[in-house]
Amino acid sequence: MFICMITGHFKNFILINILIFFHEIGHITGALWFNYNIEKIVIYPLGGLTIFNDLLNRPLYQEFIIAIMGPIYQIIIYKLCMNIYPSTLLTNYHYALLMFNLLPIYPLDGSKILNVILNTVFSYFYSHIISIAISIIVLSLSIIFIVIKMYSVFLIIILCLLWIDIIKEIKIHRLLFKRFLLERYLYKLKFNKVKVITNMKQMRKSYYHIFKIGNNIYGEEKKLSDMFDF
Repeated sequence: MFICMITGHFKNFILINILIFFHEIGHITGALWFNYNIEKIVIYPLGGLTIFNDLLNRPLYQEFIIAIMGPIYQIIIYKLCMNIYPSTLLTNYHYALLMFNLLPIYPLDGSKILNVILNTVFSYFYSHIISIAISIIVLSLSIIFIVIKMYSVFLIIILCLLWIDIIKEIKIHRLLFKRFLLERYLYKLKFNKVKVITNMKQMRKSYYHIFKIGNNIYGEEKKLSDMFDF
């Protein structure tokens, strides 16, 4: 804000932060509707991040709605602002933020939406791996495109900073998977859909699992007890 004030770009600062603020309000509204625990809300120069401290085993439709509510609120506030104060600058910021945020790169909304879609097809373990792989590919291609076509140092720095989040996601992959399993063990979560699998890496969100190992059949509770009981 200080830099924008002394360089004559305070108007730019106000416009972009209006979009960021209402974008995060969208996520917060969805989270409060589904009684999510919000740990903190972080506002960055070119975006925001709402961090939750809640179960990983939440229904997929809830995760999708919370992720999509940010872009929806941003579009609504953009339309309202354009009716009151038409601005080409606001339009440029709106579409730039919207397109950037919908890229399937951690921790952007695009990656969260992609992860929900992947979890409808694959297990939790493999959905997370695929999401990370897609994040790496899209981020690498984006950096190459900007270097060749635009050569915007600022955008290159922003994209390179996203590598930090991807590396963090890679490091906590197995920890997240253990947490996913531990939640099911501790809270005895109930699911309507049933799936027969052979190992824990095949466990999916919103499913109860029956393990078929050789000629033996085990319920999910038995396998989780074997893993976590001491």
